[in-house]
Amino acid sequence: MEEKQVFLIQSSHKPAKHNTVSFTDRTYADEVMRHGYYRNEDWDIKKRDQDFGKITIGDYILHYTTGDVKESRSQIKLIYEVTAIERVPEKEVDEALRAGRISKDFAERLKKGHHILRLKPHKKLKQGLNLHSIQQWVSDGKLSKNMNNCGKLGFNICQVSYDDYKTMVDWASKPPSSSPQA
Repeated sequence: MEEKQVFLIQSSHKPAKHNTVSFTDRTYADEVMRHGYYRNEDWDIKKRDQDFGKITIGDYILHYTTGDVKESRSQIKLIYEVTAIERVPEKEVDEALRAGRISKDFAERLKKGHHILRLKPHKKLKQGLNLHSIQQWVSDGKLSKNMNNCGKLGFNICQVSYDDYKTMVDWASKPPSSSPQA
Protein backbone atom coordinates (compact mmCIF):
# COMPACT_ATOMS: atom_id res chain seq x y z
CA MET A 1 0.00 0.00 0.00
CA GLU A 2 1.30 3.43 -0.94
CA GLU A 3 1.88 5.70 2.03
CA LYS A 4 -0.30 8.79 2.06
CA GLN A 5 1.04 12.23 2.81
CA VAL A 6 0.41 13.52 6.31
CA PHE A 7 -0.03 17.13 7.37
CA LEU A 8 -0.32 18.85 10.72
CA ILE A 9 -2.79 21.70 11.16
CA GLN A 10 -3.48 23.82 14.20
CA SER A 11 -6.72 25.58 15.07
CA SER A 12 -8.02 27.61 17.97
CA HIS A 13 -11.23 28.77 19.59
CA LYS A 14 -10.86 32.24 18.03
CA PRO A 15 -13.80 33.33 15.84
CA ALA A 16 -13.30 32.24 12.23
CA LYS A 17 -12.40 35.46 10.41
CA HIS A 18 -11.11 35.09 6.88
CA ASN A 19 -10.26 37.68 4.24
CA THR A 20 -13.49 37.08 2.37
CA VAL A 21 -15.91 36.19 5.15
CA SER A 22 -16.20 36.17 8.94
CA PHE A 23 -18.41 33.68 10.70
CA THR A 24 -20.29 34.54 13.88
CA ASP A 25 -21.40 30.95 14.43
CA ARG A 26 -18.01 29.19 14.47
CA THR A 27 -14.40 29.23 15.51
CA TYR A 28 -11.41 27.99 13.53
CA ALA A 29 -11.58 24.71 15.45
CA ASP A 30 -15.33 24.45 14.75
CA GLU A 31 -14.63 24.74 11.03
CA VAL A 32 -12.62 21.51 11.21
CA MET A 33 -14.45 19.58 13.94
CA ARG A 34 -18.09 20.51 13.24
CA HIS A 35 -18.20 21.74 9.67
CA GLY A 36 -15.66 19.41 8.04
CA TYR A 37 -13.30 21.86 6.38
CA TYR A 38 -10.00 23.67 6.82
CA ARG A 39 -9.68 27.04 5.10
CA ASN A 40 -6.49 28.99 4.44
CA GLU A 41 -6.89 31.91 2.05
CA ASP A 42 -3.27 33.02 2.45
CA TRP A 43 -1.32 29.77 2.04
CA ASP A 44 0.01 30.68 -1.38
CA ILE A 45 1.37 34.06 -0.25
CA LYS A 46 2.69 33.09 3.20
CA LYS A 47 5.86 31.04 2.96
CA ARG A 48 5.18 29.29 6.29
CA ASP A 49 1.92 27.83 4.90
CA GLN A 50 3.21 26.63 1.51
CA ASP A 51 2.72 22.95 2.38
CA PHE A 52 -1.03 23.48 1.90
CA GLY A 53 -0.31 23.37 -1.84
CA LYS A 54 1.14 19.83 -1.57
CA ILE A 55 -2.07 18.29 -0.20
CA THR A 56 -3.99 15.82 -2.35
CA ILE A 57 -7.28 14.02 -1.89
CA GLY A 58 -6.84 11.06 0.44
CA ASP A 59 -4.04 12.61 2.51
CA TYR A 60 -4.27 12.61 6.30
CA ILE A 61 -4.54 15.66 8.54
CA LEU A 62 -3.39 15.55 12.18
CA HIS A 63 -5.49 18.19 13.94
CA TYR A 64 -3.81 19.93 16.86
CA THR A 65 -6.17 22.15 18.88
CA THR A 66 -4.87 24.94 21.07
CA GLY A 67 -5.50 25.25 24.81
CA ASP A 68 -8.62 27.39 24.35
CA VAL A 69 -10.55 24.58 22.59
CA LYS A 70 -12.57 23.05 25.43
CA GLU A 71 -13.29 19.69 23.75
CA SER A 72 -9.64 18.98 23.08
CA ARG A 73 -7.25 21.32 24.93
CA SER A 74 -3.65 21.44 23.64
CA GLN A 75 -3.69 18.06 21.94
CA ILE A 76 -4.19 15.94 18.86
CA LYS A 77 -7.31 13.86 19.29
CA LEU A 78 -8.63 13.63 15.73
CA ILE A 79 -7.11 12.63 12.42
CA TYR A 80 -8.95 13.55 9.22
CA GLU A 81 -8.81 12.46 5.61
CA VAL A 82 -8.97 15.02 2.80
CA THR A 83 -12.04 14.33 0.63
CA ALA A 84 -11.95 17.40 -1.65
CA ILE A 85 -9.88 20.50 -2.35
CA GLU A 86 -11.99 23.52 -3.32
CA ARG A 87 -11.87 27.16 -4.25
CA VAL A 88 -13.38 29.84 -2.04
CA PRO A 89 -16.99 30.29 -3.24
CA GLU A 90 -17.08 32.94 -5.95
CA LYS A 91 -20.04 34.61 -4.25
CA GLU A 92 -17.91 35.19 -1.10
CA VAL A 93 -15.00 36.52 -3.16
CA ASP A 94 -17.24 38.92 -5.11
CA GLU A 95 -18.96 40.18 -1.94
CA ALA A 96 -15.60 40.77 -0.20
CA LEU A 97 -14.35 42.66 -3.25
CA ARG A 98 -17.51 44.83 -3.39
CA ALA A 99 -17.22 45.54 0.35
CA GLY A 100 -13.56 46.55 -0.04
CA ARG A 101 -12.23 43.78 2.25
CA ILE A 102 -9.95 42.44 -0.50
CA SER A 103 -8.24 43.87 -3.56
CA LYS A 104 -8.97 42.94 -7.16
CA ASP A 105 -5.63 41.09 -7.36
CA PHE A 106 -6.43 39.16 -4.18
CA ALA A 107 -9.86 38.26 -5.58
CA GLU A 108 -8.34 36.98 -8.82
CA ARG A 109 -5.82 34.87 -6.90
CA LEU A 110 -8.60 33.33 -4.79
CA LYS A 111 -10.66 32.53 -7.88
CA LYS A 112 -7.74 30.72 -9.51
CA GLY A 113 -6.47 28.66 -6.59
CA HIS A 114 -7.72 26.16 -4.06
CA HIS A 115 -7.96 27.35 -0.47
CA ILE A 116 -10.41 24.97 1.25
CA LEU A 117 -9.87 21.35 2.26
CA ARG A 118 -12.97 19.22 2.82
CA LEU A 119 -12.34 16.74 5.60
CA LYS A 120 -13.93 13.64 7.03
CA PRO A 121 -13.00 12.04 10.34
CA HIS A 122 -10.54 9.20 9.81
CA LYS A 123 -9.48 8.21 13.34
CA LYS A 124 -10.27 9.41 16.82
CA LEU A 125 -7.52 8.75 19.31
CA LYS A 126 -8.92 7.11 22.47
CA GLN A 127 -7.03 9.66 24.47
CA GLY A 128 -5.58 12.81 23.00
CA LEU A 129 -1.85 13.19 22.57
CA ASN A 130 -1.11 16.32 24.60
CA LEU A 131 1.41 19.05 23.85
CA HIS A 132 3.86 17.99 26.56
CA SER A 133 3.91 14.41 25.22
CA ILE A 134 4.29 15.62 21.63
CA GLN A 135 7.28 17.74 22.60
CA GLN A 136 8.80 14.88 24.60
CA TRP A 137 8.30 12.43 21.72
CA VAL A 138 10.01 14.85 19.32
CA SER A 139 12.90 15.18 21.78
CA ASP A 140 13.07 11.37 22.08
CA GLY A 141 13.03 10.95 18.27
CA LYS A 142 9.62 9.23 18.22
CA LEU A 143 8.06 12.07 16.20
CA SER A 144 9.54 14.29 13.50
CA LYS A 145 10.82 17.78 14.32
CA ASN A 146 7.92 19.36 12.39
CA MET A 147 5.60 18.12 15.12
CA ASN A 148 7.19 20.79 17.36
CA ASN A 149 5.01 23.30 15.50
CA CYS A 150 2.14 22.27 17.77
CA GLY A 151 1.27 25.13 20.08
CA LYS A 152 3.42 27.71 18.28
CA LEU A 153 1.83 31.11 17.82
CA GLY A 154 1.19 31.80 14.13
CA PHE A 155 1.52 28.17 13.06
CA ASN A 156 -1.16 26.92 10.66
CA ILE A 157 -0.02 23.95 8.57
CA CYS A 158 3.01 21.85 7.61
CA GLN A 159 3.80 18.45 6.21
CA VAL A 160 4.95 15.83 8.71
CA SER A 161 6.22 12.28 8.41
CA TYR A 162 3.95 9.31 7.68
CA ASP A 163 5.75 7.72 10.63
CA ASP A 164 4.22 10.43 12.87
CA TYR A 165 0.78 9.23 11.82
CA LYS A 166 1.72 5.57 12.38
CA THR A 167 3.24 6.29 15.78
CA MET A 168 0.06 8.03 16.97
CA VAL A 169 -2.28 5.38 15.57
CA ASP A 170 -0.20 2.55 17.07
CA TRP A 171 -0.09 4.31 20.45
CA ALA A 172 -3.85 5.00 20.35
CA SER A 173 -4.62 1.33 19.62
CA LYS A 174 -3.13 0.33 22.99
CA PRO A 175 -5.22 0.47 26.19
CA PRO A 176 -5.42 4.03 27.60
CA SER A 177 -2.86 4.89 30.24
CA SER A 178 -2.11 7.91 32.35
CA SER A 179 0.90 8.83 30.21
CA PRO A 180 1.56 8.26 26.51
CA GLN A 181 4.06 5.54 25.62
CA ALA A 182 5.28 4.88 22.11
